[in-house]
Amino acid sequence: MKNAKNTLLVLIIIFMASCGTYTQVLTLSPTNKTGAITSDSFYVYENDTIKIAYSFWAQSGKVNFVITNKCSKPIYIDWKKCSYVFNGKKYNYYKDEISTEYTQSGYSSNVGYGTRVNKSRGKSETKVEERVMFIPPNTSVNKSKFSISNVAAYVPDAKHHRRALNDIGGYTYKNDTNYLFFRNFITYSLSENFDKEQYIDHGFYVSNITTMTQNDFMDENRKIKSPLCFYNINISPYQLTSQVK
Repeated sequence: MKNAKNTLLVLIIIFMASCGTYTQVLTLSPTNKTGAITSDSFYVYENDTIKIAYSFWAQSGKVNFVITNKCSKPIYIDWKKCSYVFNGKKYNYYKDEISTEYTQSGYSSNVGYGTRVNKSRGKSETKVEERVMFIPPNTSVNKSKFSISNVAAYVPDAKHHRRALNDIGGYTYKNDTNYLFFRNFITYSLSENFDKEQYIDHGFYVSNITTMTQNDFMDENRKIKSPLCFYNINISPYQLTSQVK
């Protein structure tokens, strides 16, 4: 009985290995529909004062955004009052701490009679994270700190997994459960003392999941590249089927 189980396990492993790996492309939908995709492949929200342009297209989904001051006065961003919120859990953009980096360089030289002298020197640099960012008029700054998700996406129906594994071109599943949701919360002001704070709260959720082979992804990669999509590569068949509940 034990040998039979071991043989079955080996066959399963061989079968899974022969299936190769897969890529999932996840499409995001904004909760606020006032934004628009621009010609330079950003998803943009803007008002009379500020413009925020998002692009998530990367492995695991990089939360990359550009803040542009549109007005004639400086804008101030308080990063201690800004957060990335993933499925209800808050993550801070600002950390009130001091970091120190140490770098060392050295060289060696011969001084004769087979004697070698080694000398080295180093320096340390202390960095303090900027809490309040000053943005001059008609100027842009980039922020990129968090990734969305690097795990195989959960699809609640086993049939969709089987079709995703069998269809050469991949299979697209409309995820109505909104299992993945995140927000980008920004606090800014036109005054340095923040006597009149203003807030931006942008939310996004996964609305579509496409599972395809690695080869198909390489072919489709040039066509997709939407700012509202991201992808995860090297997903094994086991990772896909193990998500079925």
